[in-house]
Formats: sequence, C-alpha cells, structure tokens
Amino acid sequence: EETNYYTGLYEKTKSNFEKYIQQSGLEEDVLDGILTEEKLRSDANIMISNIYDGTGKQIDVEEIKANLNNKIAQSVENPNLLEEQRESIDTFVNLICNEYTNTLVHTEYEQDINNVVMKMLKYSQLAKQASLIAILVIVIIILAISYKRVFKALASIGVALISSGLLQLAVILFVNKKINVNTITIFNDVFSTSLRAILNDIVSKITIYGGVLLVAGILIVIIGNLIDSIKYKEED
Repeated sequence: EETNYYTGLYEKTKSNFEKYIQQSGLEEDVLDGILTEEKLRSDANIMISNIYDGTGKQIDVEEIKANLNNKIAQSVENPNLLEEQRESIDTFVNLICNEYTNTLVHTEYEQDINNVVMKMLKYSQLAKQASLIAILVIVIIILAISYKRVFKALASIGVALISSGLLQLAVILFVNKKINVNTITIFNDVFSTSLRAILNDIVSKITIYGGVLLVAGILIVIIGNLIDSIKYKEED
C-alpha cells in the first residue's frame, strides 16, 4: 500500500496489454474495462499468499477472458467474420491472459519460495527466542554474582547492549558496502520498486534499533558506574 504497488501494477498491466493490440488488428478500446483494479488487487494478494502462506491457489483469468471476448464481439459488426477469425481471436485472448499472470509474477516457483520463507521465519523466531532467553539468563547471573553492587552489574549489562548495538550497525555497514539495495531488480520494475522500499525500511529499522541499543548501553554504563561509585564511597 505504502509503495503504491497495486496501482503501479495495474498501470503496467494495461500498458503490457496494449503492445499486443497492434498485432491483433483490433481497436484499442477492446481492452477498456476488461480488468478492474479490484480484480488485480485480489489476484496480487493470491500470489503474495502463495509465497508467504503456501496456499497454492491459482489465478482465475476466466473473468478477463469473458470480458475480452464480449468486447471483441461488440467491436465486430459481422458475426460471420467473428467466427472466421475465431482461432486468431482465441490466440489473442490467451496472450492477454498469459501476459496478465506473468505481470503478476505468478510463477511455478511460488511453492519453492514459500518453503524458503517458512524456514527463514522459523529460524528467525527460534533465534529471537534464544536471544531473549540468553539475555535473561545473563542478567540473572550478573545480578546474582554482583547482588551487593547491583549498579555495577547494571553497567555490565550496558556493555552487553553496546556490543549488540555495534554488531548490528556493523552488519548494516557491511550489507550497504556489499549490496546497493536501490539497484536491486527482480521480476519487473513495479515489483522491484516495492521490494527496494521494503528492504530500505528493514535496513533503516535495524540501524535505528542498533543505534538505540548503543545509546542506551552507553547511558546505562555511565549511570550504573556513577551510582555504584557514589554508593561504594558512602559505604566506605
């Protein structure tokens, strides 16, 4: 929605249809109204669901076929001529339908992509849970060892946050050095534009998250050591 993917895809689809019209000898207006943006949006969501949810649904082009055949029939005054050209018309209609599914990036590899995505999500979730558990265990151990100097232990936790923040920022710097996200191209320009926006958003969020961890860690280290130093002197 944010990258106007559906609107861009709709305009590209109509543009791709038009390149076949001159070859067919038909008038351009036979393409008017054969596809609605609502239909395209629904089919694009089917493709996305196939990739992310493994639904395996097929895109139905019968509505487009019926609309196009009706428009062609209305444009040809002589019914006999329509029957004489039936084979050519059917070829044209099939070309339009194939172009439609190809523009939607409806491929035979959707299931393969889904398998990869599911594995990535699974391992990502496991890694997230493991990280949270590890952080909790480390915090408990540090506090248990340094229960008399809690704020000193807090400073140690701050060091861990700094390390985590620096690691994430280092990864982003490495990715930006090796990969220029803004030049990534896959399937078609509409899909590529949305993909670039999504990847840039992910990179931006990781950068912000890493920066927040870094700043929070530094503040915790400073505050923890400062309070611990004051309390330690008071105890002496």
